[in-house]
Amino acid sequence: EEKARAAAAAEEENARRAAKAEQAEQRAREEAERSRERERRAAAEAAEASERRQSGVAGSVHGVAKLLAELELADKYTAAFAAAGYDDAALAEVAEALDDDREAGTAALDEMIEAVGLRGGSAVKVRKRMLEPPKRGGGG
Repeated sequence: EEKARAAAAAEEENARRAAKAEQAEQRAREEAERSRERERRAAAEAAEASERRQSGVAGSVHGVAKLLAELELADKYTAAFAAAGYDDAALAEVAEALDDDREAGTAALDEMIEAVGLRGGSAVKVRKRMLEPPKRGGGG
């Protein structure tokens, strides 16, 4: 009888341990699923942000030299951009600001135009190009 009680107690203890282990495994599976879901959401958000950048102003502006060459302003303003501290990264920040918040981006664009010293038709060209990026051909 003593052996039977001890065996029953051991069996009960083993069952409790197995149940605890199963609960721990279930929690680990649930946490792994939540983690995968967070990763999927983060990847989807990153892809969406990348698409916005590619389809917006930031995706159409490929640096100061290309912008100025495209607008036929390189001879006149390359040095002015450099002197004002507007390199490719700073231009990209202005473009991203335009994509993220049009009003704040326009203010950043106006600040850049002023800092660089763009005047008259040159200022108009840069402003128009930054505010209205060329449309990309969309294939079907």
